[in-house]
Order: sequence, then structure tokens, then C-alpha cells
Amino acid sequence: MLTLAIICVSSAAVAAACAVWWFLGTIPLAALLVLYACMANQLFRACLMSGPKTSRQVPPTPIAPCQRLSAVQLSKAYREGVLSCEEVTRTYIEHIKRVNPYINAMVFECFDEAIAAAVQADKVWAKWRANRGNAEPSWLLGVPCTIKESMSVTGCPNASGLPQRRHIISRMDSPVVKNFRDAGAVILGVTNTSELCMWYESSNYVYGISCNPYDTRCIVGGSSGGEGASAGAVFSTFSLGSDIGGSIRMPAFFNGVFGHKASPHYISNRGQHPAPVASTNHYMSTGPISRFAEDLEPLCRVAARGGFLEDEKKFPPRPPLRRLPCIDARKSLRVFILEDFGTVLARTSTTQLEIVREVGQYLEEQFGALVTYVNLHTWKCSGGGEILKVFRPFSKSLRLWLGAMSNDKEEVVFTDLMAEGMTSFSPLKEIFLWVIGRSQHTLPALSLTVVDAVLQHFPKWGPMGTANDTVREFKKSLEELLNGDGVIISPTFPRAAPRHHRPIFSPFDFQYTAAFNVLRMPVTCVPIWQKELRGDMRVPTVEEAKELAASADYHLPKGVQIASREGNDELSLAVAQVLETAFGGYKYPGWAILE
Repeated sequence: MLTLAIICVSSAAVAAACAVWWFLGTIPLAALLVLYACMANQLFRACLMSGPKTSRQVPPTPIAPCQRLSAVQLSKAYREGVLSCEEVTRTYIEHIKRVNPYINAMVFECFDEAIAAAVQADKVWAKWRANRGNAEPSWLLGVPCTIKESMSVTGCPNASGLPQRRHIISRMDSPVVKNFRDAGAVILGVTNTSELCMWYESSNYVYGISCNPYDTRCIVGGSSGGEGASAGAVFSTFSLGSDIGGSIRMPAFFNGVFGHKASPHYISNRGQHPAPVASTNHYMSTGPISRFAEDLEPLCRVAARGGFLEDEKKFPPRPPLRRLPCIDARKSLRVFILEDFGTVLARTSTTQLEIVREVGQYLEEQFGALVTYVNLHTWKCSGGGEILKVFRPFSKSLRLWLGAMSNDKEEVVFTDLMAEGMTSFSPLKEIFLWVIGRSQHTLPALSLTVVDAVLQHFPKWGPMGTANDTVREFKKSLEELLNGDGVIISPTFPRAAPRHHRPIFSPFDFQYTAAFNVLRMPVTCVPIWQKELRGDMRVPTVEEAKELAASADYHLPKGVQIASREGNDELSLAVAQVLETAFGGYKYPGWAILE
């Protein structure tokens, strides 16, 4: 009965919101959303009370010294013969076997192949060390990694969380995976996603639900959630994800690691399912996730080898990354702190607000940056009304993203993707089956098919019709404001990782990341913890946080995202390295025993 109540209230709320928005406008819609938020909170409390009261947390687990090295540092150790590729690979494999049963991040392993590749890598490094006059091997040779399951990896499944695709096995690597394999990276396995990669909780009926390494009661994000959790749980030195609405940055944020959404047309999106067909290539980016900021830039260079591989007239390819600028010398650095996007149901939490403000203060005090604070909830801006006017469209981020995703007739309709391998697919029938526990699809995916149908039937002169025009004007004014020396720093997400299934009741929070996809801006996600935790290498466990009588999110990662002008990835990556040094970067989960 509780499930039936949830689906009825949620469906009624979506239908009512569409009707109110269409016929009455924004203000009545805002009132309706506030009412829905109150009802959703009560229903979610009921879910928690009726469900399990405890969750199986990860037990104390050792982290070996070799696991505490970045990809860059590990490569240097291989080069000097301090560590062997096989030793490191076996260490990571044993660690995955101990921890993965608790978080379900890796859904398919290829350990035997990984060990064989590591043994071969050791031979190559040994041969080079014996005669250093020869060409030096690739810096990634023997470095372990994991890959998002929606990307084609030879011999690995490629279901993307869709039950009808559970039998699909990739026969070749996607271009970006091939780049890493050719560079010598050791692939340990593939990781979980949301169903068809269109939701920010990684849960599906093929592999189940993935759990946060800092608190298994919480989500890992999506759709690259398995990659974020793998990075946070120290499953490898780096991970590879993709981002069309925040699918790299939200998992990086929830799991306390770094991630980079590159400028469009830089790293190939081919060999993924679902794959962009036409204009979505402007908004989707493939990129790395790592515990260390210094890894992001060299990993992007490897990922981008071979170019974007699409029609160059429609999608002009990006030139290679330039050398990262020295922030200490950039006295002209301008920083715009976007504290709150000003949307009714996605208010920035107090902790996130304090962190993003502290970042602005630090850059101003240490580097002489010109910092402007913008808050679209209070409609205040320290830089004056003209800057506030430029930032105003951020409050419409959800509408702009939906418009960009739905305006191209060449793109595959989501309902058609859901219907793969089926003679017919009825969203309403599947929702009914979900209510009675008979559907093999997740509620978010089914809800998206309903939204899809609504958008297909609404005429383009409706609320979505002007979205692309608004985006073009918005992007132009932002680029003029940022120029080559400005960045926007905002919360990656309004609050720390929510409990499992809570996103169903707050489905629009992803707009904090989605805004930058439609603006085609490069964005780097940076973990930043509270002041009292920055001096430690690990954070408290769930139980330790309770004993401290700390806030409910005390033990969960926080952070910011840094956006720069399209094509200026170097600036956001450079600022990320500065913030890592200043605020401590990645912290190990409370269960980690640091040897």
C-alpha cells in the first residue's frame, strides 16, 4: 500500500505540475511544488520507518601503500622499479573482493586478463630499465582502472542496466577505452549505472543497487555511480565515466573524488549505450574520475587521442589541451561564486553554502582573485545588478536542459530505447506492473518515458519551445563575462548524498550540474570537507559520527564544481589542483586502515 501511495502521489504531482505550468504559469507552479515537497518528505519518512533500520556497513579494511598513489605517482614507481605492475594489480583485486560485496560498484570483473596484462607490463618496464636509451613505455603502462559498464569493453557486458540487454557482450572496445588499453592501462572490470544512464541513482534490475562507500545507506550518484563509488572505495587508480546532465560530477561529489566533464567535441562519445546521435554530442562529454586532481589532465589527453570521430562540420573537434596555467601568477583570475540556483526544490544546504563561500574567500586572500558572490535565492550579487542579470537564467536550468534534450528529432526517443527487444512497450502498463511489483524497470526510467511522451505531444511553441534561444543568449553573455580568466564555482549538488530512493522525491536536484551541460562548459568537480576533518586522512565512520553527536551528513563528502568558458578546460583543471592543495582533497572512508 505504501508503494501504491508513493506512485500515485508522484504521478499526480507530475501531471498537476505540467498542467499548472502550462495553464497558470510559474508562481502557481512554485506553490504546488512546495506542497509536493512537504508530502514527499512525509512519505519518505514512512518508507524509512517501514524499511530496515540498519544497513550493512563496510568493515575495517586495510589500504596498502601502493593504493595511496595517484596514477602519475604510480607510473613513476614503475619507471624506477620500486613497484611491480603485477603486485599492484593483485593488491587492488584482493581489495575489490573484500569491499565490493558491501557496495556493489563493480558488476563484472576481468581479473585474469588484468593479471596477464600486468605481467606483460612488468616485462616491458624491465626491458626498458635495462636499456634506457630505448623509447620509454607509455606512462599508463600497468596502471589499474575501471570502466563504466555502458561503454564497450571487449568481453564485458554492455547492458546499461536494461534487462533486455543483459545478454549483450561487447566484441570490441569503444574508441576511448581502446585509447587507454593501447596506452597500457590495466582494466579490472566494469561498474554499475542507472537504467539506460538517465538517473542520478545507480540502481537497476540487472545488477541491483550500488552503495556509497562512506555510508552504504546512501546513493553513489549516477549514471556513472559505479565509477564514483569505485574511486571512493579505492578500487583502482582512476575511473572512466560520461556526463550528459552531471553523470561524472554527481558520482564524484557523492563519493568524495575528483571528476572532469570536458568541453564538447574533445573526447569521443562513440561506443556507448545509449549513444548520442546528433545534437546530444554538444552536451555529452566523456571524462576521467580520480582521487587525485593531478591525474585528470594527463588522463584527458589519453582519452582524447584520435579526435572526436564525428562530422567535423557539425561538431568541430577541439585542439589538444594546453599547458595548465599557474594560478599563483594569474593575478587577473576572476571568480564568480554561485551560491544558490534559486529554484524552489533545490535549495543549497547550509554546509554546502559555507564551503562554497570559503572557497571564494581563500582564492581572494591567497591569489588576489576578484571574487563576486551571486545568490539567486536571495537575488543578491556583490558585483551589482548587471552581473545578477547575466546569472538569472540559472534559475531556469531544468527547463533549459529539458528543452535541449527534447528539441532534436534526430535523436533516439527514450521510450524506443526502453522498448529494445520487445514487440511493444506501454509506459502506463509498465508503471502499473511496477506498482504491483511485476515490472523489470525502475520507476525513474518509467517516469522518463512518460515525460518523453508529454514532450513529444506538446507543440514546440510551448514552454520548451524557446529553450534553445534562451541557452544561446545565456551562453553568449556568460562567455563575454568569463572571457579567458573567469570561473564559476558552485555547489555540485544542493546537499550531501541522500539515502537510497530519496531522489525519487527530489528529482530535479540534478539541475545544479545539468545547467553546465547545455552551456557546453568544461567543469571540474572538487571534494572539500568541513574544516575539522581537513587535517585527517580518513573521515569518521557512521558510528563514530553518531558518537560525536555530529550532523547527519558529517561523514559524507561535500564539494564544489568549477566551470570555465568552453574550450578553456585548462583553467578549471588548474583551479582544482589549487583547491586540492588548500583543502586536502580526497579523504579515505572511515573503514579504511591505512598501512
